[in-house]
Amino acid sequence: MPTTEAREAAREATPDRASERIVDVGALVHELRLRRREGQRVTLVHGEFADAEQIDRALLRGVRASSDLIVATIPTDHALGRDGVPSLAARLALAAAIPEIDFVAAVDAIGAATSILLLEPDIYAVSTTGDHQGPTHGELDALSKTGGELYTLSRRGDAVIEWRQRPEPGARERLRFAADIAQRIGMSGLLAGLESLRGLRVAVVGETIIDEYAYCDAIGKSGKEPIIVNRFLRCDAQGGGVLAVANHLADFCGHVEIVSALGSIDRREEFVRLALRPGITPTFITKTDAPTIVKRRYIDAYSHAKMMGVYHMDTSPLTGADEDAFVAALEPALARCDVVIVADYGHGLITRRGVDLLCDRARFLAVNTQLNAANAGYHVLSKYPRADFACLHEGELRMDARDLRAELPALLESTAMRMGARAVMATQGKSGTSLFTRHRGVFRCPALATTVLERIGAGDAVLALSSVATAAGLAPELVSVLGNLAGAQMVAVMGNSASIRKSRLVESARHLLASAGIGEPTP
Repeated sequence: MPTTEAREAAREATPDRASERIVDVGALVHELRLRRREGQRVTLVHGEFADAEQIDRALLRGVRASSDLIVATIPTDHALGRDGVPSLAARLALAAAIPEIDFVAAVDAIGAATSILLLEPDIYAVSTTGDHQGPTHGELDALSKTGGELYTLSRRGDAVIEWRQRPEPGARERLRFAADIAQRIGMSGLLAGLESLRGLRVAVVGETIIDEYAYCDAIGKSGKEPIIVNRFLRCDAQGGGVLAVANHLADFCGHVEIVSALGSIDRREEFVRLALRPGITPTFITKTDAPTIVKRRYIDAYSHAKMMGVYHMDTSPLTGADEDAFVAALEPALARCDVVIVADYGHGLITRRGVDLLCDRARFLAVNTQLNAANAGYHVLSKYPRADFACLHEGELRMDARDLRAELPALLESTAMRMGARAVMATQGKSGTSLFTRHRGVFRCPALATTVLERIGAGDAVLALSSVATAAGLAPELVSVLGNLAGAQMVAVMGNSASIRKSRLVESARHLLASAGIGEPTP
């Protein structure tokens, strides 16, 4: 493949033959297929090319180094449908005279989506200005279908930045959402919102869970039984349950503490304390004659597919002295803290006495009642008569309401009114989240994840960030984007092998707003 220097030298040695670069779009499709078979990379630019001064030569130079061919498509006069624009012939000639461009073709479409679908470029290059002339929703949809990469060059004052991304299905909704957030809040508003969380004192209450991932390699069918035999490779242990929720908050809130329980059998307290990030204060009572909860999942090491789960737990409720100890540990935490986040996994820790104390004493009470294999049908949000904020999966919300068919906004509103909640959020997996607030109604946020490795732990991350954001009085838009960015971080890692980092969340937020072309870039 020729180098950039070789291509430029060949251009300089060849007399200008601009007219030969103007081709029919059908011929261009055929030519690009041949070039791609040779391994050449194609970049597409699209525009009116009505004025030489408006052509972004920096954009073309920026993609030249990573491209073997740059092709330009130009809307026909019919597609533009307005007066005052030079003729198509003049605009084609102007584009063909630009040294960086190899081929020029006319298309009967004002946007680049048609060109992207026809030519299937490796890269679609676009510049953004203060007037927001970035990629359209249709162009992002087309790129997500063809697998092309978006290259964007942006200027804000003296700052010039470039970024690359590969749009996936759902990119259109994310772009619209990013533009909305950029206009309503902006990066400065998001940073101010994060800073307001620093002064919060937070208590996380619920079960301590150790998540284990046992990686195996399938050997083959057993000689005597109809089962697949696996060879054990290794086992990774992670802090889950309230340990994960507290760890997610460590970068954001100045004071984080835990009230939880460990078992008297196989207590594993040293591991649990080491799994906590510095600065988190735990209080552990003992559940007598029970093990510390361990959830072990057997994983195929090659595909990361889960094969089986084995839980070590005693789900009987706390009683007697154990329950007294839990209440005694909970009371001072409620007095100290501004926010109490209850991560109730339904494994017996939080009894009726605990619920009553939480509902009576917590200044701001955020609740999640998780549906899992050990409590299906027996553990719902109605266990808590009051909460200031609830965050749960749509399926958990519907189970609590015993309603599969109601519109989600109405279900969120009725749940909030019943509990006297300031806000209720439903997580919806790849569809993002829906947040109901009393004064703003329902706010939808699309899923912001671009890489999904595993979903376990994402809900805890959304619960952690959205709870403290709501408690701090942040706008619904900001609550939603912080929660979804936290969830996006977690689905990109295995389980709770990492916790939310503020620096990464800020970086993700900058990239999100910049993708709309109207964010505040970092030089």
